[in-house]
Amino acid sequence: GEVEKLSGETLAFPLIKTSADLSTLEAINTGSVPLARLAKSYQGDVNLTTYKDQLSDEPTMHLLLRGEHVQPYFVDLNTDNVDRRWIAIDGSVSIPAVSRIACQQVANMGLKQRISAGFVPDGVVVANSCNCVEVANPSISIYFLLGLLNSKLMNWYFKKFSTNNHVNVYELETLPIRIPGPEQLSRISGLVRRITDGHSESRQKIGAESFAARAQVLDEIDRELYALYGLDETQIARIEADF
Repeated sequence: GEVEKLSGETLAFPLIKTSADLSTLEAINTGSVPLARLAKSYQGDVNLTTYKDQLSDEPTMHLLLRGEHVQPYFVDLNTDNVDRRWIAIDGSVSIPAVSRIACQQVANMGLKQRISAGFVPDGVVVANSCNCVEVANPSISIYFLLGLLNSKLMNWYFKKFSTNNHVNVYELETLPIRIPGPEQLSRISGLVRRITDGHSESRQKIGAESFAARAQVLDEIDRELYALYGLDETQIARIEADF
């Protein structure tokens, strides 16, 4: 019964080391709903093995996004490195005409940030080396969800249940989402947009001053999320200690 409260139908045993871990997991789950109730998650648009003959170094109508192009908050759409950056597809592949979130599907267990989620504009084809998330409920925004998936809180939670180097769709679907009120939703979404709108280029091109400003905004996002999930100082310190 206690395991089911923490992990839902998956019945996965969390990697709990201390009572502080347990209380933090319980706090995060209390009042939350699974991501699957709020968003659609799936594995990319195209299987690269199936469509390998359609990959191209020359521009086509569709830019291709692979797992290696995803980083926290951003996806690299730079076409300077043309190694199979495009794909020629026909009407058999459906590309959603909406902005989405793409997550790296492979993330080493030793990484502090296991969930790397980037903003994907409409019209980009996502390979099966990524997982996609489409917001399907007006109670949350794509920017709020982008901030939550990249947050210390959610990465700490994910690592408690992940036992391999993959980030699976079913693991994303069971993530506990606390729905914010309108004002907090607006604040968090606004903070995330300061990152996505302010630095649309690849992270490697951002200068030191911008990195410092970005770090400050990330801290503000984390603080907002700690408050949203009702974590106390001990629980916050437990999460921060892992980063």
